[in-house]
Amino acid sequence: MSDVQVYHNGTIYTADDDGSWAEAVAVEGARILRVGALRSILENYPDADLFDLGGRTMVPGFIDPHNHYLSTGESMASLDLRYPAIASVEDLVTIVAEAASETPPGRWIRGFGFDYAKFDRAPTRWDLDQASTDHPVGLTHISGHYLLVNSLALDLAGITDDTPDPKGGCLVRDESGRVTGLCQDAAQALVQPVAVDVGSHGINFHIEASLDELVDAVDRAGSAFVAAGLTTVADAQVSKREMAGYLEARKRGKWWVRTACM
Repeated sequence: MSDVQVYHNGTIYTADDDGSWAEAVAVEGARILRVGALRSILENYPDADLFDLGGRTMVPGFIDPHNHYLSTGESMASLDLRYPAIASVEDLVTIVAEAASETPPGRWIRGFGFDYAKFDRAPTRWDLDQASTDHPVGLTHISGHYLLVNSLALDLAGITDDTPDPKGGCLVRDESGRVTGLCQDAAQALVQPVAVDVGSHGINFHIEASLDELVDAVDRAGSAFVAAGLTTVADAQVSKREMAGYLEARKRGKWWVRTACM
C-alpha cells in the first residue's frame, strides 16, 4: 500500500483563483501533493493508491470564522434543547425532569440551545422548579446571551429580588419585580461559578471545570467538526481557561481542528 492516495472520478472543487475544478488530487497524510489532470498526477505518483469518488463532490475543508470551539464541546455534553425537539415550555420542563430522575441530587443539570421565541411565552425559574428542586439547573439560550436557572440555583448564589443588576447584564424580572431566573450576559456569572472574570464584556461561558473536562470538550467538539468537514475555526473568546484545555488536548493528541485563538 502506497502512502499516496489519488482521488478521482468526481467533482473536485479547489477554490483556486486560476481554476476552481480539477480532475484528480493526490494526498499524502494531511498534505495535498498535487491537483490537476489524473494522467499528470499518476506520472508523478505511479504507485499511488486510487480512490474512486464515484461521481461525488470533493471540497477543501470548511472554515468557521466565529466559533467557541471548546464551549461547543461542552454544550454537546449537556441537554440538547434546540427547536423543534423542544418547542414549548412544557417540553423544556419534561426533558429537565427526565434528566433529574437520572442525576444525583445536588449535581448541576445543564442544557443548551432553547429558543423561547418559538414558545408561547418565556420560561421562568418556577417552570424549572416543577422539574426539580433537588438540582441546580442552568439552561443556556441558543444565542448564549441568556441563562435560565431554577430557584435552587438562585438560592445557592444568594440572589434575591433585591439583588442589583451587574454592569453588562441584567436579572430579568416580572411585572412585580421578582427575578424570573433568566440571567442576561454578565448576570450569568452571578449564578454559576466562573473561572475567568470577563467584566462587562457580556456573555461569560468560562465556567469552572477540571482540566480533564476541558480536554474531553475539545476532543468531543473536534470529532464532530471533522465529521462535518470543518478543518479550521476561529475561537472568538479564548481565556486562560480555554488555552489550558487546548494545550493539554494537544499534548494528549486530542486537538483535531486548526484553531485561531482570539
